[in-house]
Amino acid sequence: MVPPRPSRDGEEARILLQESGVPLFGAWVRRAAAFPKASLLGVPVYALPDPRAKLAWEDYVRVGKEVLDEQVR
Repeated sequence: MVPPRPSRDGEEARILLQESGVPLFGAWVRRAAAFPKASLLGVPVYALPDPRAKLAWEDYVRVGKEVLDEQVR
């Protein structure tokens, strides 16, 4: 989970991990209020009627595509 901008914590952590040779996904999942909200409502985040929730879900979709792409190779 990466904090939203203007924080650079996610970018800085990515650089440190890359320099240490840790394998990383190209995509990342932003920290969003939608995740705990969806949990409290008992629904998946993509079901929330909030455009920001849809952006948060798209982060997981991107990571999932990377996982599936790696399994095909």
